[in-house]
Amino acid sequence: MTGLPNMGDTLRVWPLAGLRVQDGAGNFGRVLADSGREVVWDAWWHRRLLEGAVTLSDPLAKKSKKE
Repeated sequence: MTGLPNMGDTLRVWPLAGLRVQDGAGNFGRVLADSGREVVWDAWWHRRLLEGAVTLSDPLAKKSKKE
């Protein structure tokens, strides 16, 4: 009951504003787009979430609601 996705789940991740996040474990030099993308949850994305580099909710949607 951690509230985190399970390994193997498919979900969308977004980088936090202003951060350049490598787009997956084997994609050296490729950066996750600001619009995010759908990924298979694995140890790589789990670590990025714990670091605070990615989020599981669209940061642009939050901005739109505030405006």
